[in-house]
Amino acid sequence: MTVGALILVMAVASWSQRKRLPFSPWWPTLTLVWVVVQGLFGKYTVTLKLYRWWSRCTCWRPAAAGLLAAQHATFRQRPLALPAGLRRGAWAVLALLGVQIALGGWVSSNYAVLACTGFPQCNGTWWPAMDFGHGFTLLRGLGEGRAGAGLTFEALVAVHMAHRLFAVIAMAALLWLAWRLWRVRAPWCDVLAPGWPR
Repeated sequence: MTVGALILVMAVASWSQRKRLPFSPWWPTLTLVWVVVQGLFGKYTVTLKLYRWWSRCTCWRPAAAGLLAAQHATFRQRPLALPAGLRRGAWAVLALLGVQIALGGWVSSNYAVLACTGFPQCNGTWWPAMDFGHGFTLLRGLGEGRAGAGLTFEALVAVHMAHRLFAVIAMAALLWLAWRLWRVRAPWCDVLAPGWPR
C-alpha cells in the first residue's frame, strides 16, 4: 500500500513538473497503471482461485527503473561500457534474480510462507523433512500434489526452503556483481556520485 501511494505521488508530481524532468512523465504513469493491473490480478487470483504466483511477480520494477534511467539525457550521452565478461555476469545475476522472484511467487501461491518457523533454522532444525517432488509439481490444481492428493506439510517445507536456500545464492551473486562493478569504476560512477574518488 505504501509503495502504491508513493507511485501515485510520483506520477502526479511528474506531470506537475514535466517541463523540468529529464524523462517523460508517461513512465511513472505506466508504472501506476501496472500497479493497478497487478492489484486486479491479486483480486481475481483470490476470487477465482488462480495461481497466486502470477500476481506476485514484481520483476517489472527493476525494468521500470531501467527505463526511467534510459530516459535521462546524461545516461544517453555516456553509455555504460562494461567488459564482455562482466556484462555476461550481469545477465546471469539478473537470471538468478528472476528465478528467486519466481520461487517467491511459488511460495505465495502454495501458501507455504508459514511452513517454516524460525530463522535461520526451519522448525528447529537445519535440514527439515522435505518433499520436493510434490512441492514442485507445476501443473496441478491449487493446493494439490501429484495425482490430485493434497499437498503434504513436507512439500510446503520444501517450497519454503527452496526459496530460502536460493536467496543465499542470489545474494552472493549480487554481492559479487557489486564488487566487480566497484572495481571497474565505469564512467557511470561520475554520474551517480560526482566527485567520488575513483
